[in-house]
Amino acid sequence: MWKALGLSFVLSQGLVACQESEELVDNQTQTEPIPPQPIAKIPTKESNEATQKTELSEDIGRWRRARPAQDAFEQLEALGYMEGYEQAPGFAGIMRHQKEKTFKGYNFYVSGHGTAAILLDMDGKTLHEWSYPFQMAFPDEPPIDRKDNTQEYWRRGYLYPNGDIIVLHTNYGTMRLDKDSKPKWIVKNKPHHHLTVTEDGNIYVLTRRLNVVPEINPKKKVWEGGIDILSDDGTVLRNVSILKALLTSDLKEPKEALGTAGDLLHTNSIEVLDGRLSTLIPAFKKGNVLLSFRKLNMIAVLDMDTEKLVWAKTGVWVKQHDAFVVDEDSLILFNNNTGSKKSSVMIINPKTDEEQWTFVGSKEEPFYTSSCGANQWLPNGNVLMVESNFGRALEVTKEGEIVWEFVSPHRAGEKKELIATLFDVDRLPESFDISWAKNR
Repeated sequence: MWKALGLSFVLSQGLVACQESEELVDNQTQTEPIPPQPIAKIPTKESNEATQKTELSEDIGRWRRARPAQDAFEQLEALGYMEGYEQAPGFAGIMRHQKEKTFKGYNFYVSGHGTAAILLDMDGKTLHEWSYPFQMAFPDEPPIDRKDNTQEYWRRGYLYPNGDIIVLHTNYGTMRLDKDSKPKWIVKNKPHHHLTVTEDGNIYVLTRRLNVVPEINPKKKVWEGGIDILSDDGTVLRNVSILKALLTSDLKEPKEALGTAGDLLHTNSIEVLDGRLSTLIPAFKKGNVLLSFRKLNMIAVLDMDTEKLVWAKTGVWVKQHDAFVVDEDSLILFNNNTGSKKSSVMIINPKTDEEQWTFVGSKEEPFYTSSCGANQWLPNGNVLMVESNFGRALEVTKEGEIVWEFVSPHRAGEKKELIATLFDVDRLPESFDISWAKNR
């Protein structure tokens, strides 16, 4: 049984100003199976090497101001506290690691520092890297000069045992690269936020397209959230409109909460259900999907057979992310609690609303990200969580002890005062095959 608790943190509160990208890009929903688009011209060895460097340009990506404690080394040095000592490694990389208490494995992450993904071991050693420039993936797209340019980073990723990865370029496309960063296929499907891969190899991708939805506004386009199901080879097998699933539902609460313009749902996570929670709540039957709607402060279940929402719930959470099933009577979610300066990770009973476990920060040791954020329940009972806008990931035990901490090394600014948004860290088990990794 999980126990509710409150925790403190070592880092002091810093500045944050982060909003999700809302770029207006038009596209029509596909209704027939579509083969993957031809990939861009494969780069030469010279150009590939030039674009796959570990040190990516600091002029690109998504950055936020680091907390003061993450720059504490420079402050101490200025005060003379470091005289006579060897230079400290600084506040980046693995900050805590209690090996006997962690879930051992590998860490796969994407971040705002560039179009790249990285695989680390538990001690912070880089085992493998992937990179592929936006201009080669989408040569027909004009460059954009704006803050939080989604052309400049990957929003989410998935790692296969053979070293292939699936990555999302928000508002543009879904790509599959091999272990050498060579594209296998690219689908221009306007992905948004999240994807998941099922046991049969199908890829469920959240999408967001500008369309006229007569029930909302017969003349003006709105963001229509959806789900694309892709085959292993990138063929689009099916499209399901999440917005229409809501509008045709028998549920009243989602319709009453729905706006009339812009990004109506901002769906930010998807999980294909395995049926574990169906005894508690029948709507959680195998094959349905669990979704998180940031705009509505709501989590919901969509029946993929009827293409209707069949369950929805609001709670104490605000602007939440990453709602996933834990076991037969609980699910986990990241409560951004935007505006409060205090986020949390919660494990709840979705039927009784009981909070079985809660992780929060404090004034002395904050835990907060106004947007983004991620969590993963681990097989040993620990929880891996990502404080995205401060570039930080933590592994926490049931008792609330931080046993592993990673702070992003990707910095920018004249004094390296900016830290790259850490979108997601995925913990893979020790048994995961990494024989293909370059630095294993």
